[in-house]
Amino acid sequence: MKKIWVMGCFLLIASSLLAKDLSPREQVLEAYSNMQYPQARKLVNRYSKLPESRLVKALCAVFDRKKQDLEYGLTELKNIYNDKSFNSKLRIQAGLSYARAAQTLQMREGVYPITEGIDYNDIYDSIKSSWPDSPEACFAVVYQSQSLFESGKKEDKAKGISILENFLSHYKGPKNFLAAINILLADQYIINYGDYRKAVKYLSYAHKSGISNPRSREIILFRIARTYDLKLRDKKSAQKYYRLFIEKYPNSSSAPIAKRYLREMEVKNG
Repeated sequence: MKKIWVMGCFLLIASSLLAKDLSPREQVLEAYSNMQYPQARKLVNRYSKLPESRLVKALCAVFDRKKQDLEYGLTELKNIYNDKSFNSKLRIQAGLSYARAAQTLQMREGVYPITEGIDYNDIYDSIKSSWPDSPEACFAVVYQSQSLFESGKKEDKAKGISILENFLSHYKGPKNFLAAINILLADQYIINYGDYRKAVKYLSYAHKSGISNPRSREIILFRIARTYDLKLRDKKSAQKYYRLFIEKYPNSSSAPIAKRYLREMEVKNG
């Protein structure tokens, strides 16, 4: 089965857990978020009455390929999401995982009949509507737009960009979850329209959104500098961002390259 990347959304639950002194609920969530499926299953059995255990049991059934049971896992994720009495944070995780799994499995037409008829876009819309400022809504809009970009149709690509930009204009939640949206927009403006000015705008937004991974921040900033330099021929802005890159990431393997480009530009400008 094609590997399904939904772990990122689930990590939101466990991201604030301490390394020790975890409660039973936290132990269950952390084991799954670390993809320690055998340990997660043991903890689920030990703490079977916890709502977290019910969710993790379903997730393991879908995503642990060694002991996969799609019929049980997908059905249970759907039931959890539709159960309005269930913990809302766990419900949204169930819904997002259910939709993403269905979306990915449907890419292999006819291979996974259990996913036929699942309208993952409807679930994504429901998540965005019910929890519009949640991190999960950010994942939902990215997954939703990706399917449009992959269709190959010009009108779908335009629709995908519109969905992302509309989401950004209304979102009031944590800004650090917007980086993926901004990077996706930058890439799509380049791929579909060759619009590097729009691309660099969204890359700048991504860099300012509070990305936790320092390597990702580094790559984005260097990419901004190179886009101004090579594609927009805006040497003043390129110099600004090369200097900023060198200042922020002096030990980066790309720092000597940035210094060389900056030096060459200064020589040309006299």
